Amino acid sequence: MEDCSFPIFFAREIEHRNERIEINDGTYEIKNDPAYSYGSIIPNDTFTKIDNLSFDFLMSAKFENSKTNKNFIGVLNLNKIVISFFNIGIHTCKNIKQINDISKSNLFKMVIEKFTEDLNEFFDIDGEIQYLGLNFKSPNLKTSTFDRNLNLRIGLHLDSWDRKKLNDRENSRNRICINLGKEVRHFIFLNKKIIELIDDLEIDNFDLRGGSELGRLYLRKYPNQQITKLNIYPGEAYIAPTENIIHDATTLNKAFPDITLSLIGNFWVKKDLFR
Repeated sequence: MEDCSFPIFFAREIEHRNERIEINDGTYEIKNDPAYSYGSIIPNDTFTKIDNLSFDFLMSAKFENSKTNKNFIGVLNLNKIVISFFNIGIHTCKNIKQINDISKSNLFKMVIEKFTEDLNEFFDIDGEIQYLGLNFKSPNLKTSTFDRNLNLRIGLHLDSWDRKKLNDRENSRNRICINLGKEVRHFIFLNKKIIELIDDLEIDNFDLRGGSELGRLYLRKYPNQQITKLNIYPGEAYIAPTENIIHDATTLNKAFPDITLSLIGNFWVKKDLFR
């Protein structure tokens, strides 16, 4: 397994850890697919679980609990504070209309309000939380993120909610994404910081380029770079610096819709939550 810029941590109660991480052998550029925007790059569908030696190496990293540390990816079990989302039937939604109807309901607003309070059990939170809303994706998508203006999938990409310059992405807010569906979901990413892509490409005018385009430039030059797949069970969440890491999700081989709730903010993990 290649060197990782972002260590992966699991909360103490997370089970089956050695089955959670998979890697593949690289990426390819989409050609002539009407479902994708021009130039999209996606992972090869060659994911396999990492071996025990690689897993032990990943787990050897020590979590630094400080209010300057966002350079990690974590998996959390939030079942006890997200059970209300399941109780109001979000996981049973079969289309985007049903999701939208629930998200507009007073009951959903009440659940969100209580959930926001309960987050303090897991995180110290600086500033306001920005909810990105419920997200619904169909099964069997190679990658799931859409450009809503074009209604086309975009492949591996970089979030840019904070609009920070590419050499300042470590100071962006991090993201929590909760699996509210019926099945395991898959977070996929290139385990490198944006500043490392800039350095490897030797780009001087990187602030003039979009972050997602930077990722595409890098993956065109290095198509054999491994992509990591992290498996998130229902009721669990990942926390990740998605404005500093090229990423997406995949719903390949799924029978049910992928349903998530995402929020961004300055989330600092409580002491001793990981391992």
